[in-house]
Amino acid sequence: PSVPFKTKLKDVEVVEKETATLQCEVPIPAIQASWFLEETEIAESTKYKIEEEGTLRKLTIKNVTTDDDAVYICEMKEGSRTVGELTVKESRAFIEKPLQDAEALAGENATFFVELSTIAPGMWFINENAVQSNEHYIIQRTKNTHTLIIKQVRLLDNDIDVKFVASSAESSAKLRVKALPAVPVSFRNKSAEKEIVSVSQSSTAQFVAEVSDRAAKVTWTKDGKEIKSSKKYVFQTLDHRRILKVKSVTSEDAGIYECVCDGNKMSFHLTVKETSQFFNKEKVERNVTTVFGEQAELFIETFDTDTKIQWYKDDKEIKQSRKFTMESQGKQHRLFISTTTKEDEGSYTCKCGEDTMTWNLKIIGMGVKFINKPKSPPEVIAIASESLELSCEVSPANAVVTWKKDQKEVKQDQRITIISQGTQRKLVIRKVQQSDQGNYTCMSNDDSLTFQIKIKGISTPGFCFSDSDVLIAQYQLSFL
Repeated sequence: PSVPFKTKLKDVEVVEKETATLQCEVPIPAIQASWFLEETEIAESTKYKIEEEGTLRKLTIKNVTTDDDAVYICEMKEGSRTVGELTVKESRAFIEKPLQDAEALAGENATFFVELSTIAPGMWFINENAVQSNEHYIIQRTKNTHTLIIKQVRLLDNDIDVKFVASSAESSAKLRVKALPAVPVSFRNKSAEKEIVSVSQSSTAQFVAEVSDRAAKVTWTKDGKEIKSSKKYVFQTLDHRRILKVKSVTSEDAGIYECVCDGNKMSFHLTVKETSQFFNKEKVERNVTTVFGEQAELFIETFDTDTKIQWYKDDKEIKQSRKFTMESQGKQHRLFISTTTKEDEGSYTCKCGEDTMTWNLKIIGMGVKFINKPKSPPEVIAIASESLELSCEVSPANAVVTWKKDQKEVKQDQRITIISQGTQRKLVIRKVQQSDQGNYTCMSNDDSLTFQIKIKGISTPGFCFSDSDVLIAQYQLSFL
């Protein structure tokens, strides 16, 4: 038979965020009991606290929410149960700190805030009309504080009613808007000197004056005479900015432009640049590199045909000669520099009217070229125990080469000698062995020449070399 509880659970009712306690009594202190939410066993946690005091069994539920509204069960180990229901009521907020009347100057922001007794939603109203966040209003909430910001208030907003409503609680206040004191209109972006604006012919010139009063009216003048809106002159008003655009600028549009307001002026000096004579000038490669001894070519294209140009090197005019050849065909113009040397390095300029185009010419060192280089590596047959010499000729005489066998660098030792004499580069192998067979390569930084070496056995009668005999494979290598 089941053992009855000494005191059963009772139903409990609490408000959100409060702490709820369910308790009952078992017959004797030694009896173990478990707690359940519906049929799910509850374990001790930050949310739930389970206590045993003699025969008293307690379950404490912290910071309750509507999710905790449920049936709770205390069950003794032998199976007896007692049931209690927890009811959670939604908390009702009240006004902790009410709205206060706010004052602001026209054009400034006005801020209202209200503090509730607990975290709860609410609505803002202006003259009984609900408002939401947009370009005129900013609505914020931080925990239980609600804030309304009215942006850039106007004199028309004076004495409006501002109200906040949350559940059954509400608070109201008034907005007082004061007019700004009358001050002369000034230019915010005005500097001590005239602003210089420089544009190319046929483009659009733009002047921007920023006034302190967004409602201010301005007048534009050129060289002291008022400008009227037209296809040539376009006026724009963007917030505090007053903009004048001069379309299809010509040299006649150069001059002094002024924005005038309440006796104050902001001046601009317009200068007109000549249109570039060169086509795609910004896309031309300015740094030109040519290999020593080869021909260099500089090319430019003008907008018009039969345009007269001059070529200069380091600011000195270039004359037609064996060294320099100048060609002009319609819009295309070229300067050829033959058989370049280090002396040809420098700055080259093409001048057309007042427009110029400049290149920087650099001459780089010589590359590698083999003379009579075979299409495939030559095959050389060496006799075991004899000597083998591989020879190349290089230019210039100070050229550096490396010898490698099967991609591994060859080092000098008792059998191997590496010789560098003038333009000659030699590799000598004495007492050739079978292991010396393979591919030998003479390498520079730019190119290489490879020999395929095959080793034959000791020579037989009728085909004999003495110890002094040397088998030579020689090819010429030239560094240009």
